[in-house]
Amino acid sequence: MILDAHVHTDKYSSEDLNKVAKECRTYDIKLLSVAMCVPSYISIKALSDNYDFIIPSFGIHPWKADIYVHDLKSLDKYLFESKYIGEIGLDKRFLDYAAPFDDQQQVFEYIVSHSAVDNKLLNLHTSGSELEVLQTLERYKRYRFIVHWYAGDLDVLDKYLALGGHFSIGVEILFSEHIRDITRRIPLDRILIETDNPSSYSWLLGKEQNDGMPTLLFKVINKVCEVKQISVSDFLKTLQANQENILL
Repeated sequence: MILDAHVHTDKYSSEDLNKVAKECRTYDIKLLSVAMCVPSYISIKALSDNYDFIIPSFGIHPWKADIYVHDLKSLDKYLFESKYIGEIGLDKRFLDYAAPFDDQQQVFEYIVSHSAVDNKLLNLHTSGSELEVLQTLERYKRYRFIVHWYAGDLDVLDKYLALGGHFSIGVEILFSEHIRDITRRIPLDRILIETDNPSSYSWLLGKEQNDGMPTLLFKVINKVCEVKQISVSDFLKTLQANQENILL
């Protein structure tokens, strides 16, 4: 089994979902499907009832924080029922989309603190806010996490590595030397693979399409193996162990 550690299945059209299903069943791929908001999670959860390769995760994305900041207790039901938490975090990079930063912080801290009892896996968005997210994890002693698409400084990356957790490497490794440097820095036993499908690959190519398919994972895997100077077969063995560890 290969896990796509960060994907938005609710953004696919019904037609494209059929293509996704075919690829997942052919290549034994599972999708850790992160939510942006409550309706997003409800849609993903419904999809997971029909598609056994979809693993639902509940979160409030920093772009949506202003919708929930004044009614945080409304999130409790979903925080309790969802085994995995994400996409959550902070964002000071995509300012045209992000909610006010104070709203982001309140929502993020609420979710991190209220999912701590069961030590639920966190799927983290850190764009431009890598240090602030790290400090929140340290404050609440949350060491079970996936950092999605880390693109920050290497010195802050080292602090995340000291804290624990895993890092999902995505399609930007195909284009960015900085992402390749980050990948070189991360130990093999901390690496997961993601696509951020369906739109991220197209976005990196300057297009606006929601048609990224699960087999994009294989492009990422091949590039990770090239960067880490490891055979695909050896990497897949390590990846399998990492996936089993993270999905406990």
